[in-house]
Amino acid sequence: MVIATAEALALAFLPCVATWPIEEMPLDDATVYAAIDRFISRSVNLAKNRSLDNRFVYMNYGSREQDVFAGYGGGNRRRLESVRRVYEAGDVFGGLWRGYFRLD
Repeated sequence: MVIATAEALALAFLPCVATWPIEEMPLDDATVYAAIDRFISRSVNLAKNRSLDNRFVYMNYGSREQDVFAGYGGGNRRRLESVRRVYEAGDVFGGLWRGYFRLD
């Protein structure tokens, strides 16, 4: 008999993709983003209540409000920051990056 623990369960990726006609509803960005954030928050809280939460967030599916680096673990994050300081000291790529997630 095998008893599955929360750590042994497979992760589920749930990308929240929303589209809306910007020409018709240009002021609704905040409303849509708030709805997505609320959905993610409720989903994470449900997982936590069932002891199924995992801090890992797949960067391509992470929302603007999620810390995608937290799931890497403190040591790995510090290593990424250290590598960035050595190889990206002039912040060339950081200055060009317009995406959500940065190692600031």
